[in-house]
Amino acid sequence: MAFGLGLAVLLAFSALFGIAAVVHFHSAHLSLPVSSAVTILTVLLPVFSFLNSFIYPSLLHSARNSSNPLHRLSPTILQTLQGLFTTILATLLFEKVVPSETVECLIDNQWQHLWRNRNGEAIRLIQDTLNCCGLNTLKDRAYPISDPKACAGMFGRNQVCRGPWRSALRSSAGADFGVVVAVGLLQILSLLMTREGTNWWTAWRSVSWHRQQQVNHRESRPLLAGIPDVDADEVVEQQEDSPRPLGYQSLTNNTDEENRPRVEPSGIRTTRQEANVWDTDN
Repeated sequence: MAFGLGLAVLLAFSALFGIAAVVHFHSAHLSLPVSSAVTILTVLLPVFSFLNSFIYPSLLHSARNSSNPLHRLSPTILQTLQGLFTTILATLLFEKVVPSETVECLIDNQWQHLWRNRNGEAIRLIQDTLNCCGLNTLKDRAYPISDPKACAGMFGRNQVCRGPWRSALRSSAGADFGVVVAVGLLQILSLLMTREGTNWWTAWRSVSWHRQQQVNHRESRPLLAGIPDVDADEVVEQQEDSPRPLGYQSLTNNTDEENRPRVEPSGIRTTRQEANVWDTDN
């Protein structure tokens, strides 16, 4: 169960990263009036959030054991920065989702920028992808740039690009907005569920982290736990009552007794004793 929840979080971050990457390339392909910096930061947000969630338990543990005030505040600072970053991105993207005069102005300025720079390739990609010609009319700054009036007859199109292009902008901005909101929800979930030593969140992390947690747990346990305290006077009493000396004295006494010379009868018979034995036998 723990590994399953951790894997689900990892897959969620991966899916959000993939969605943001696709939206970025789609926006660049259609030259949508949205800053490329915003789409790139949206792509990087799931990566940053994943790394933040990964190091947060270890950072929290080290901050609790640190006497440095800045180090103790580092987990809070990191989460606050991500929260501000997420809020700013969500605000910028939400402005392009809701219909407004600002969005219409952005569309006009972006198309005019392409036309003024004679970027016929970008206009052609927009018209071919959305099957349209011109911005406000079929002849309004359409490709080919040399003859804008020829677009409708050349490609057989009868739709202007403003409506489909606006819808593409809202779809892309809405998808990125959803990614940012999902990352924010995952951040809140990680703050609620991540605890130092929480099993389900740390199950998907590296094995070395688990080993470090086990080492810290063993070091935090009291030494010789469960051994009853013995009174020193009682130990001295037991030593005095014992008939056998204890300590180094016992080693000395045993050594003296074992090394003391002993008299044993010799097994070698003298010549006279052997002669007496022969006389007795005869």
